[in-house]
Amino acid sequence: MLEMRGRPRIPPELAAVTGTMMRNPERFVHRIESTDQLDHIPIGLCPPDLAIDPASARVWQEFVAEFPWLRESDRKAVELCCIVMVHIRAQWACGHLADTKWFSLMRQLLSLLGGTPSTISKVLPPAKKDDGSDKPKKGSRYLNWGPHAGSA
Repeated sequence: MLEMRGRPRIPPELAAVTGTMMRNPERFVHRIESTDQLDHIPIGLCPPDLAIDPASARVWQEFVAEFPWLRESDRKAVELCCIVMVHIRAQWACGHLADTKWFSLMRQLLSLLGGTPSTISKVLPPAKKDDGSDKPKKGSRYLNWGPHAGSA
């Protein structure tokens, strides 16, 4: 049995967003980028086996609309999400609450796809703020330093 040692590797995309790649470029020199051709194709239409059930097709369209970053390589995970969501909604429609294992599985799948507030930052780059925060503020110790300290 193959045993993993240490922590799992940080994906290059996450390292670029968090700045790890800039701080430690030697860690990422020999990394092989994803060669999956499906990573650049949008997820597209619902698969035929899910399209048979209108509820599943509707849930598929909800996922595509709410998570625009999903790609063709995410199809199987989204398909599993649709099955779980349809089961949960069917239980609710019957007046029953689905078992907690279904909710736990749905939470895990949403986290995998970047569908929770804590995992969205792993999928999308942070929004750039152009509020002048990179300029020193009036009370900054760097602005009020040196021979011209009082003139600023």
